[in-house]
Amino acid sequence: MNKAETIENIIAAATREINLKGVDRASISTIAENAGVTKQLVYHYFKNKDILYSAVLESVANGIRLTKNIEIYDTLSPVESINHIIDTIISGFSRNPNYVILALDQSLHENNHISKNNEFISSMNYFVDNVFSLIIKKGKEKGTFRKSLDSRLAFWMIFNLVSSGFLNSNMMLSVSEINMQSNHDIELWRISVRDFVLNALLL
Repeated sequence: MNKAETIENIIAAATREINLKGVDRASISTIAENAGVTKQLVYHYFKNKDILYSAVLESVANGIRLTKNIEIYDTLSPVESINHIIDTIISGFSRNPNYVILALDQSLHENNHISKNNEFISSMNYFVDNVFSLIIKKGKEKGTFRKSLDSRLAFWMIFNLVSSGFLNSNMMLSVSEINMQSNHDIELWRISVRDFVLNALLL
């Protein structure tokens, strides 16, 4: 294996191990064994477990990165843009089930493993301040969105609403038989979230 493949294998093995045990109980020895490398090599590329965990979070978060293909928002109306954001978040969570477990585990650690310089954090900051804010501004100017909207609050209300279906999937399945691993129920969630969000944003 070359260096890139070795690092990729270590991160993949770490993702599986942390999903099973959480970051505190995850074993570097097990990660090394599953990656087909020595424990010493893991520490050569990742000086400690926190650095490895940050790399895992970064890798998984790439699947939900909203800053990919942001030029598309120049061609969409404000309503179409909101729908596209909802679709992107849903697709990210449904295609990357690891993110749910890691997000919950990271919440328990109060984001201690993510620095302000983390690429995912900086990209989200850019999206909220430079892309989403312009979508809301355009919607206000066109008379589509309510004038009182705060773009930062609006973004996080949308993000949290969309992601809650995946973060609370076990409870939803147990109580209401809504299965967020089913394409049918994910589509129902998409439609319902779109309707709820647009009713909150529109004049």
